[in-house]
Amino acid sequence: MGATILVNALTERPPEPELRAIVLVAAPFVGAGGWPGDEFELPHDLGARLPQGVPVHVFHGLRDETPPPSRADLYARAIRQAQLHLLPRRDHQLNNDLSEVAKAISPDDLRSVTQE
Repeated sequence: MGATILVNALTERPPEPELRAIVLVAAPFVGAGGWPGDEFELPHDLGARLPQGVPVHVFHGLRDETPPPSRADLYARAIRQAQLHLLPRRDHQLNNDLSEVAKAISPDDLRSVTQE
């Protein structure tokens, strides 16, 4: 739930330090089509409310049963600029292998995305 709470907070109040990336790993989607939310729901125009120009990565293991992989698709629809990374044979913890996440947020990869 941490990533879901973070992305919701970013829509309400952008952070003061400049972000280099927003990375969601195995995040449940709270809102239409996802989990019901008692305290908040993510807006359908989530991407438009996030800090502009910041790369967004959504990682999800295809063997995750905590939030199923279809929740990642909900993020992809709500955050049009997001890069969706669906990882085969990975569970909720990505089998404790964050190598794809590390590569996506490496300084070289972020520099090429922000320069485009």
